[in-house]
Amino acid sequence: MPVNLTLIDDSGVPIDASPLQPAALAELTESEIARLPIRRGRRTVPCGELFRISGTAKEDRTVCFEEMLPAVHGIGANLTEGTIRVVGEVGIGLAKEMGGGEVFVEGNVGDGAAMRMSGGRLIVRGNVGNSLAAAGPGDVRGMTGGEIFVFGNVGHEAATAMRRGTIVIEGDCGDGAAVGMIAGTLVVGGNLGSYPGAMMRRGTIVVHGSRPLSLLPTFSESTTHPPDFLRLLGHVLNDAVQGIPTSGQNRLRVIFAVPVPPIIRSWRGDRLELGLGEIYQLGTN
Repeated sequence: MPVNLTLIDDSGVPIDASPLQPAALAELTESEIARLPIRRGRRTVPCGELFRISGTAKEDRTVCFEEMLPAVHGIGANLTEGTIRVVGEVGIGLAKEMGGGEVFVEGNVGDGAAMRMSGGRLIVRGNVGNSLAAAGPGDVRGMTGGEIFVFGNVGHEAATAMRRGTIVIEGDCGDGAAVGMIAGTLVVGGNLGSYPGAMMRRGTIVVHGSRPLSLLPTFSESTTHPPDFLRLLGHVLNDAVQGIPTSGQNRLRVIFAVPVPPIIRSWRGDRLELGLGEIYQLGTN
């Protein structure tokens, strides 16, 4: 039986939920969890003043957050093991610096989700704000591993300085996606904003939206025949999508159909950097 944390504080005062990790709660009773100190605005209060608590994470290492609001921040930050499930909207810093485990969210997510993520899996059935899986201020690396699936739209500056890992977005993605990408894969089922892949050295961006891409002139158009890795990506991600407990799979099933949809255009760049990055725009079946 998981630990169930139902929000009872609807005041809108920011709550730092980052200490409420499966590993940290696994050996605690309900009363012990209720006494845990949690930061709420400028004060530290017992967890029991903010959440209704039931269950234990001792066996399955799972924590479920229910009736969340955008004022709850930092859920799953630094997660290394276990499972976190969230119902409702959440604030900034979801799964920040996540290194392992799984986070599932049924609702919209604020800015800075999965910043500097290094492992594990994040699944969001909703929209995500700016700076998904990005580098933080002053950092030279963003996401370095793991998987992210977003069944909705994503804001600006996603995947900046991405080094490894896979990000799959069912909807649209805003401006400045994958700026400074070093390696990894970004798949967008909808449209991309302006200047994706600026300053990218390596890595791959795959987009299925029909809107023309707004690329820097330092990208050059290249061959349009399907490379072998796209067929492999289609098989791998199709299998992954089928295992996700969400109904928002229609567009992703089109993208990852086997064989994959034909490439209508492709580019290499950024020539101001190493110039080995790849951007593919897919057609429709």
